[in-house]
Amino acid sequence: MKRILLEVWGLATAILLLSVPSWAASDPDALCQGHRLDAVALYAKKVLYCWAHAAKARDTEADEGCIAEASAQLDARWTAADPHGTGCNSGAELEDILALIGGDCIHVDGGIDEVISGVLWGGDGEPGNEDDPIDLEDPSARTLADELLKASGEKAFELLKANAQDVQRPNSRKLASKISKAQAKFMRQAKKAMSKAQRKGVMYEGATAEDLEAIIDEMVDDIVETIQESPEPHEPFDSGNPW
Repeated sequence: MKRILLEVWGLATAILLLSVPSWAASDPDALCQGHRLDAVALYAKKVLYCWAHAAKARDTEADEGCIAEASAQLDARWTAADPHGTGCNSGAELEDILALIGGDCIHVDGGIDEVISGVLWGGDGEPGNEDDPIDLEDPSARTLADELLKASGEKAFELLKANAQDVQRPNSRKLASKISKAQAKFMRQAKKAMSKAQRKGVMYEGATAEDLEAIIDEMVDDIVETIQESPEPHEPFDSGNPW
């Protein structure tokens, strides 16, 4: 009798697992879009880390090799996500995503550029001026810049990863929970870094934690929306023949 009950329980469990809405994970378009969001998540984090390392070293530009390595990895992962070349049923091109992110000294109006300007350069977007919000000659100020940029990279990474998982297996409750945790973690890290720097006498007049949060949130929302946007339908062929 016990054996029969175990067999019935096992069969019921198998049926239940099969009935869980995992169909989304097997949707090739959802998988493709999710994998591309994963690739973008890592890229955005790495680019901000490149800038963090530069600030820590008192450089006004991120190392070209660091950016190039992140870019090459993104190119490879973006292509690998779509092995059949279907386009993931998305209208997004990689160039569109790079423009939204920025930070590579080629695409210069993206979210990362706003973060960098907010922390390092101020409103004029140029380093080395008197109105720079932070003095990179001060080691403690450089540490603050490093920590703020890395925290921003982590936040972008975690939000994009959360959305990548949601694209493949939609679950609004889990997504909201992950977003909330990422937000709380970022605010905790950013404010701790600012408080520590202030105690060391650092004069920082740059973007607040709330400012940086808003920039990253908008960038992530734009990226997710762009990758999930359906491709434009092709115009019907018109030969010009009135007949």
